Amino acid sequence: MNNTMRAAIVAIFSIFLSACGGGDEEDSGANSNVVLPSSLVGTSITYTVTDSGTAGIPVGYKIKWTFSAGGMVKGVNPVTGKVVTPNSYTYQRSGTKGYVDVRYVQGTLTAYEIYTMSGDAQNSGTYTYEGDTGTGRKTASGTWLRN
Repeated sequence: MNNTMRAAIVAIFSIFLSACGGGDEEDSGANSNVVLPSSLVGTSITYTVTDSGTAGIPVGYKIKWTFSAGGMVKGVNPVTGKVVTPNSYTYQRSGTKGYVDVRYVQGTLTAYEIYTMSGDAQNSGTYTYEGDTGTGRKTASGTWLRN
């Protein structure tokens, strides 16, 4: 094989390898281009539990949060049916994830619930939950749907 042929094969092989470059695992996959909503104001999100983790909320239960203008949020506890009106919430997007952080006072404790959402589409996907509502840190996961 002559030097010109060898150089051409090396160049083609190098181009092939650079085109196969990786990325981080969080943003890879079929849904890496899904852009989650920029705001939740005026909408509701229903979280359906598919893995109760340590939270103890039965699989299939639905947790619905309604986000109104002015930072108001209202939720319904799926186990007790009690309406919860948190003191505040924040929502932010970062890459392919969205984070809903709900805070409220329960007795002398500031309770929190954080839902980390990944999108299958702009208005649906999967989530993981971390929260402490007075009984220690709990986790769960499932699917979400924006209404």
